Amino acid sequence: MTWEITFYNEKVKMQIRLFPIGIQTNLTYILELIKELGPNLGKPHTAPLGKGLKTPKKDLDLAIKRMKEIKNE
Repeated sequence: MTWEITFYNEKVKMQIRLFPIGIQTNLTYILELIKELGPNLGKPHTAPLGKGLKTPKKDLDLAIKRMKEIKNE
């Protein structure tokens, strides 16, 4: 089964295009893996955020802040 990647909105797509080329390349590689494997991809490429995971607080706070910014536009 092939999974589909859907971005939240066009602004998110545009922001990704502004990433340095090395980060874009790495992201493209991971997105292709997600398309192929879906939720079975797992570590080290994906991991759940939130309770039970040792996500650094500053990283989790930044992700939540960015999510709120996108939702409020």
